[in-house]
Amino acid sequence: MTERILVAMNASRILVGVPISLLRPLIAIAQRILPKPPVTTSLLDLLKVDNVVEPNDLATELGIDPLPFAPEELFYLKNISLKEAVRSLLG
Repeated sequence: MTERILVAMNASRILVGVPISLLRPLIAIAQRILPKPPVTTSLLDLLKVDNVVEPNDLATELGIDPLPFAPEELFYLKNISLKEAVRSLLG
């Protein structure tokens, strides 16, 4: 997901994998400090849960036609400034 978002924003970053066990304490601190943390310990817990549906279940069961998670669907991200991103993070 991160790679697709970076493509949509026409940005490049070095991505480094970090074990969740190392992230959890940092996220716990951030969630106490930031008014609108981008990640919480509850969201980390959700990563443990298998939440993938069969490709056609959304359309068949819920009548939803999902959009692809592709860079060309995310170009609106290019219009978000650093100031807006920080404002969103800090409330």
